[in-house]
Amino acid sequence: MGKLIKASVTNGTSPHESGSSPAPPGREEVVDLLRGVALVGVGAANLLVFNTSNGHFESYAQRFPDALNQFALQFFMVFLKGKFYSLFALLFGLSAALALQARGVGPFLKRAAVLGVLGVLDLLLVWRGDVLLQYALMGLLLLLIRRWPTTLQVGVAVSLFLLGFAETWLAPPAPEPIPLPDSSYWQAVWERSSHTFLTSWALEDWLY
Repeated sequence: MGKLIKASVTNGTSPHESGSSPAPPGREEVVDLLRGVALVGVGAANLLVFNTSNGHFESYAQRFPDALNQFALQFFMVFLKGKFYSLFALLFGLSAALALQARGVGPFLKRAAVLGVLGVLDLLLVWRGDVLLQYALMGLLLLLIRRWPTTLQVGVAVSLFLLGFAETWLAPPAPEPIPLPDSSYWQAVWERSSHTFLTSWALEDWLY
């Protein structure tokens, strides 16, 4: 991946930083291919996410006790949700780094702004599980750390990765699975709620 970043500029310097006229931005076929694969995997993973949240997953799994369904659910958790979300996030970071090197800060900020607007619209109007806004905000952090020494960047990355397991290591024993509401509950919510209420509910859930 380091070679991909270095190959996008000459002498390790962005055209915007060297003062020379920028070359037409190219595409990295390997990155585009991997991004396509990751999007397909994320879409497949979301098929189950649309049916139940993480908090209700255990109750959802108990509804399908036969061996084939249990295998399918485990396959989903290990090979879809556990892999493609991470792969897509990694490719987002790589693409952002390439864009910063090749085009400079201005176009990068415009790209982040567009992504953020789409994320807000998706969050308020389509689905409360939106991640586009999160990616836009996280992408801005690259502007703060892009000139840090490589060893410091790696150290922070490893620390944040390990911090993600802190809840698992330090949390008390898991309580009983959260009961999964049946379809009649959600049908009543949608029928008796206004669009304003549902929008504020989605925003509150996202912020939480």
